[in-house]
Amino acid sequence: MGHFHSDYENASADLVEYYGQPILYLDRSLTEPVSIDAKVYSERQQRRQNDFGWYWVQTRDVELLRCEQEIRSDGTLTIEGRDYSIDDIGLKNGERTRVTLVRAQAGEINRPGYRGS
Repeated sequence: MGHFHSDYENASADLVEYYGQPILYLDRSLTEPVSIDAKVYSERQQRRQNDFGWYWVQTRDVELLRCEQEIRSDGTLTIEGRDYSIDDIGLKNGERTRVTLVRAQAGEINRPGYRGS
């Protein structure tokens, strides 16, 4: 009979091999980017509002399957040549970590008194 921990390690290795995509992680404490294996989900587009108007962001979830590197909220991940900022870090079952990434684009800006607004 197997133990949960050994079963999880075997399944995690299979997930890295099947879904894994090397991504680069960098934060202020590192001198060079670190390569991390992770399951990368598709980008989603969201429209957000701040004090200045609306802007579009691309969000993407990444599930770190086995990661010895501590992930910090001030770090960046590079996937397929695109840099993403870390929006949220959450723990999942086992040793997995779910990271929500964000990449902002230009948006509309409201200017008081411009064209009658």
